[in-house]
Amino acid sequence: MNTNDNNKLYKEKKWGDFAGKKLTAHEENNFGRPVENNVKTRRKIIRAAKKRGCHYCGEMEVCCLEFHHINQAEKLFNIGEASSIFKGVTLEALHKEIEKCEVVCANCHRKIHAGLIEVVK
Repeated sequence: MNTNDNNKLYKEKKWGDFAGKKLTAHEENNFGRPVENNVKTRRKIIRAAKKRGCHYCGEMEVCCLEFHHINQAEKLFNIGEASSIFKGVTLEALHKEIEKCEVVCANCHRKIHAGLIEVVK
């Protein structure tokens, strides 16, 4: 089944269509969507990248962590937006964008943009 068939399948099926039917692994994991379009996969990648903790203060609470683009001129997209809404960003592009960043807590991120913390490039 090619990507167009998957997209068509996703648009045509509703959750009620799966009632009482054993799902295939693809339907169960992606509900007929291609893996590239799977929000859960994107969120897992982002969560794994945040496991390092804040580069500056060591904060480890994932809900407090953000990505700071070291060189703002190289920023192609906001990583947080790529996790929740599919905007044509491939998983490879997501990995490359994460590599351009350092993980920082929200507090240190604000201090960086206020000029209170100097980013070492």
